[in-house]
Amino acid sequence: MQSQNDLFKTECLRLDNCTMAAGIEARVPFLSNQIVHFSNCLPEYTKISKKNARNSISKLILRKAASEVLPSWIAWRKKDPFFSGAGISLIINEIAENTISDTYFREITSGENPYRLKTKAGILFYNYWSKYFKKMAYSFEDLETRNLIRSLKFGREGF
Repeated sequence: MQSQNDLFKTECLRLDNCTMAAGIEARVPFLSNQIVHFSNCLPEYTKISKKNARNSISKLILRKAASEVLPSWIAWRKKDPFFSGAGISLIINEIAENTISDTYFREITSGENPYRLKTKAGILFYNYWSKYFKKMAYSFEDLETRNLIRSLKFGREGF
């Protein structure tokens, strides 16, 4: 799980870059000191409901509060990465399709694939990461461990 102290490196920075590019000033009210302190003091069962090992409901207290003012299909809907609703995944997939040849894709995904890359978009991301940000991580596994690729996974199967 990503540390609250590290959010500025990934999630908040990405939000700021995307919104400022469109001339929008975003706010993150749930990161205020009072809210963070309050949520850290709450017992886990008020924040997450674990139905079983593969099925849990996160942000439980927030969903319960939202269900009083929003339709239940919104308050209780499945969590989705930001880029899915914004359409950015379609753009990234199109760029990957035009950039990564079928031959290169087969070469990377066949046989021993230490990075578990399964899509052209995943290969594109990893290639850019390796080229421009290599000093920030030692390996693909390091990126996963540090949750730097968490929100960039494409499709149900991940990269």
